[in-house]
Amino acid sequence: MESTLGVLVITCYRPKPGKDAELQALTRTHVPVLVSQGLAEDRQPLIGRAKDGTLVEIFVWKSKEAIAKAHANPLVGALWAKFAEVAEFVVVKDLGEASHLFAEFDFVALDPPAVGGRAPVGVDVEAGKTYFWCACGKSATQPFCDGSHKGSSFTPLRWVAPETRKVFLCACKRTADQPLCDGSHKAL
Repeated sequence: MESTLGVLVITCYRPKPGKDAELQALTRTHVPVLVSQGLAEDRQPLIGRAKDGTLVEIFVWKSKEAIAKAHANPLVGALWAKFAEVAEFVVVKDLGEASHLFAEFDFVALDPPAVGGRAPVGVDVEAGKTYFWCACGKSATQPFCDGSHKGSSFTPLRWVAPETRKVFLCACKRTADQPLCDGSHKAL
């Protein structure tokens, strides 16, 4: 008899130098993006930190088929490409903690961001200008940071506009293409 249970996985991301905050921000969105695409179970992932700074994420895929679909999903592919920019993917056995019978990691509470809005915000941006996108969802000046994240584990995303044009910035804080809207708000 085939199991109807999902597939539990452990994924490890070792941040590149100076990229820990960006890695945490991406990790916050990882499972919500997979859930929005119907690929993962809607459960809060468990996140731990190894002594070397590697984040260890434990979550549940809906099925083996969902894993295969994720590799063909452009939204998920874009998210994983962003992970590759800020971290190395490592296997559990390469963590020092894995040599112990009871591997222990520091618990990391990466609560999901608040929903700052249920539709993207159209903004005229200037080429080369730096913008600070709100990652916590609590800013009163959505989609930009107003400092509401202070005292939390969130940090705003520094983004430099590549060209002068109108862009649609994410307000729901579930996008895989931070800070740009990828349609994730439609699944809320």
